[in-house]
Amino acid sequence: MKKTLVAGQFGTDKNQVYLDNYERLFSGIQNEKITLLELGIFRGESLLLWEDYFSNGTIVGVDIHASGVANKSSRIFEFEGYQQDTDFLDTVAQDVAPDGFDIIIDDASHIGDISKIT
Repeated sequence: MKKTLVAGQFGTDKNQVYLDNYERLFSGIQNEKITLLELGIFRGESLLLWEDYFSNGTIVGVDIHASGVANKSSRIFEFEGYQQDTDFLDTVAQDVAPDGFDIIIDDASHIGDISKIT
């Protein structure tokens, strides 16, 4: 079943322009068994958005603070740490994506030097 990404869905603050681009890029793998990493999850609503969109996917979120998002399923993993901490990121990858991530979305610091390290 094809799903669409809708701004405000699950309370996420992602705007429709971004979601339209994500949908254009990801629609072909929507039903695949992917592993998605999102850096910068704020309150965690986007984890629920991605879990709904990628019905067979594993969804991983990283932020410097726990999101407290409710109703996380067994397909959602959340880690608390800094995106520029490469040892931390290596541990996250080893724990949930030993074969690598299929999609990485960096919505964290928005600082080029930090994103480059990540």
